[in-house]
Amino acid sequence: MVVKVDIGQISLAVLGMLPTRSDQERMVHGMGAAALAFWKRQAQQNLKSTSREYVQALTSEEGDRKFTITLSGVLPNLIEQGFQGGDMRDWMLSGPKAKQGKNGKYLIIPFSHGAAGSSGRNTGPAMPVSIHAAAKRLAPSLSRPARGTAAEAHKTRPGERLSAASAHVDRQAHKLLTTKAKPWHASSVYQGIVRQEKKYKRATQSSYTSFRVISENVNRGESDKEGKATQHWFHPGIRAVHFATKTQKHVGMITTQMFRASTKG
Repeated sequence: MVVKVDIGQISLAVLGMLPTRSDQERMVHGMGAAALAFWKRQAQQNLKSTSREYVQALTSEEGDRKFTITLSGVLPNLIEQGFQGGDMRDWMLSGPKAKQGKNGKYLIIPFSHGAAGSSGRNTGPAMPVSIHAAAKRLAPSLSRPARGTAAEAHKTRPGERLSAASAHVDRQAHKLLTTKAKPWHASSVYQGIVRQEKKYKRATQSSYTSFRVISENVNRGESDKEGKATQHWFHPGIRAVHFATKTQKHVGMITTQMFRASTKG
């Protein structure tokens, strides 16, 4: 699943009006760079927790008066083109990252959680205040904490996992940890959060992640009173953002401006 925008093809008629090949290449480069920046800006301004992954899925290739921008990856393209909803296993377990277990294919999915009050951009949806307060007090998971052998140095020391039985969980947090927000959730989205710590020269920063396993043998569940599916890993759908189409329109708008800049002097 890939979306491409070819700047050379979009501006073909204008390129033919330029006097030299170097003028043509300069215009394609300028238009391509402007289009890529515009596409990234759309994602950064309009997406939240998926913004970073979407932007990282954008790549460009330039050569022979062509500048092609490609959006790769399953999730970025589902965001771009839209997804009508359904069983997520149909596409998540068909990718190269899925592993083969004795009971079929499976995949471990990390979910990031932002600090209470954060925008949710790049860090995941913001946690409720009570959940964040409890998560901050978890013993952290530390990567490569050992100073012994090379093998020990690459190990991760697991920390505590947040649960209703964790210390420092107040009444509100306990309720959130024992409640499924959506019918298709197997448990609370905050169940099992771990705190990961990174130390820098002047500060120590924490990030919060929970992990879930999606597999071929997950219980499909039942339907609710309205007949809506309640199976685990059922996605209600994603509304398409169409950033590629908006980028193509933007390129058309700046073609005249780039043409004038390329022929100056």
